Amino acid sequence: MPDTERFRARSQELERKLLSKEQELEQLVQKQKRLEGQCTALHNDKHETKAENTKLRLTNQELARELERTSRELQDAQQQLESLRQEAHKLHQEKEM
Repeated sequence: MPDTERFRARSQELERKLLSKEQELEQLVQKQKRLEGQCTALHNDKHETKAENTKLRLTNQELARELERTSRELQDAQQQLESLRQEAHKLHQEKEM
């Protein structure tokens, strides 16, 4: 009888350890899944950030070209205005004569 009881006690102890290890394993699997999810999210964020940076760089280049074009147009307008002023001044002088 004592051997049977010892065997039963040992068997129950091993079952408890097995259950404990299975629970540990399940926790580790869940933790691994969470970490994999975080890695995927970080990868997606990195990809989105890279795409956004590319888009912003292109927009910046486009705005720089537009600014350059507008600046040239402003210079042309200023030159035309100066020409008109000189012409008006010349006409005014001719009238006074």
